[in-house]
Order: sequence, then C-alpha cells, then structure tokens
Amino acid sequence: MVSGVKFTDAAMDLLVQGSCPGCARPGRGVCGTCAATIMAGRIGPRTREGITVPLWSAGAYTQPLPRVISQAKDHHRWDSLELLGRRLAFAVAALADDLRLSGPGVLVPFPSQPKSVRQRGLDITRVLAVRAARHLRLVGLNLSVRPILAHIRAVQDQGNLTTADRATNLAGSLRVTQPLTGCWLIVVDDVVTTGASLREAQRALNTAGCPSAGLATIAATVLKNSHTR
Repeated sequence: MVSGVKFTDAAMDLLVQGSCPGCARPGRGVCGTCAATIMAGRIGPRTREGITVPLWSAGAYTQPLPRVISQAKDHHRWDSLELLGRRLAFAVAALADDLRLSGPGVLVPFPSQPKSVRQRGLDITRVLAVRAARHLRLVGLNLSVRPILAHIRAVQDQGNLTTADRATNLAGSLRVTQPLTGCWLIVVDDVVTTGASLREAQRALNTAGCPSAGLATIAATVLKNSHTR
C-alpha cells in the first residue's frame, strides 16, 4: 500500500513538474496565489478594429496568466487546463447572458495549426473549449463543442508580427468544414491581441452562412499603439 502511494506521488510529480506553472513555487498545480490572481480578472467586453460582434474576455493578459498559458501550451502542464477552462467558461457565460442567448449553442474553438498540434501533442483551444462547455452545462447552458474551423494554408507564427502583418498573415486562411444551423455559435480562443485571428474566424463563418453571435477569450492584451504585437 505504501509503495503504491509513493508511485502515485512520483507519477504526479512527473506530470505536474512539482512546481506552480505561474510562479515556479514548489508544489502541485497552479498555486493558490496565482489561481486567485487569475480568477480575479475583470470579465467584460473588449473592442478590436474590424470585429463586428461582441467580444468578451475574462481578464487582462498579465502575469501570471501568460506563463500559465505558455506552460500549458508548450510544456504539457495539464494541471493548468482546468483553471484556464473555468476562466474561459466565465467569459462565455457573461457573453451569453449579455446577449440573452437561449436554446442550443456551440463553442467553436479557433483552430491550432496542425504542425503545432503535432509538436505539442494537443490542440489547446479545443481542450479548453471542451472544459469550458462542461462547466457551463452544469449551470444549465445547452452547449456542445464543434471544431468546424480549419486552416486552408499555412500561416506564420503571430508572435513577432505587427498589427498590419498579422492581418495579412491570417486573411483568407480559414474555412468552415461543416456549416451549422439551428443553434447559436461563439468562437473561443485563449488570448486576443490585435483581433486578427478572431476577425478571420468571423469572416469564415459569415462566408459559410453561419455567423457567430460573439467571441470569447480567456484574456485580452492591453494595446498601447498601432504597432502592438
């Protein structure tokens, strides 16, 4: 029995790397301080040029959130996903309430690049959408997750691009694999920066005849000028 407990502890330490993904404090999962900071983010509408439907985020993209998201994406910190999924659920719930949405709804995750999915071993936006939908079903929202957006060409990594370059990079890069009817749609993503990704998702859905009711993200960057990345 004791050996079984030790094995479980060792396996858990290997899985979560024995430290908080937000501040590296020793322990398992996101520490209480980082979790409280993330969960205290201001939920509300955001504005981005060219986005014509409501966009809601669950807080600002400030530390420790960038580290937690990065660790979840690039270092398989599965212990971060539950907290991030819950935070995304808050943004979706607030948006749905503001729009008075009723009946069946669908969360449409912004698609990760196939190359990134292969390298990381997961499509993090899809995983977060599934976790958010699970939380929201518990409070009565009739939600499912449908990954109906797909890339039709490769795009550059957005990290080092200017606002204008981001828009050019993503323009016309998505298509809808299966148009949906009879339900409302909300596109979800982890972070909105300039809004280029969400604008392209909105365009693809509009072209396919199944426009989104709104957009929701875990976090939004604070834009300082037109060259913000």
